[in-house]
Amino acid sequence: MQDFRAELGSRALFPKLEAEVYAAHAAISPHSLAVRQAIIEVTDSYAERGVSAVAPWFQAREGLRVKLSQLLGADPKELAFIRNTSEGVATASSSTRANFLPT
Repeated sequence: MQDFRAELGSRALFPKLEAEVYAAHAAISPHSLAVRQAIIEVTDSYAERGVSAVAPWFQAREGLRVKLSQLLGADPKELAFIRNTSEGVATASSSTRANFLPT
């Protein structure tokens, strides 16, 4: 896998991006070269090995969880991966009782 390094102000990881300015808004964002390469790698592994390709990706995800927890000074069990912003907001809001709700 190619090593992709981001540099502040560089658009090198986004060669397909046509817009002069991209104001990210947590909805649909352009994929960087690294993301595009990862998508190809995952889908190729599924095409080659079918369902047996899933377990190694779950293991990789758990390795990422450990690395992120170390970066954040958290326990790996405290980190959750979510599909999108809406799911995260819904999960967070449903897991706590809002102060403005009657008891």
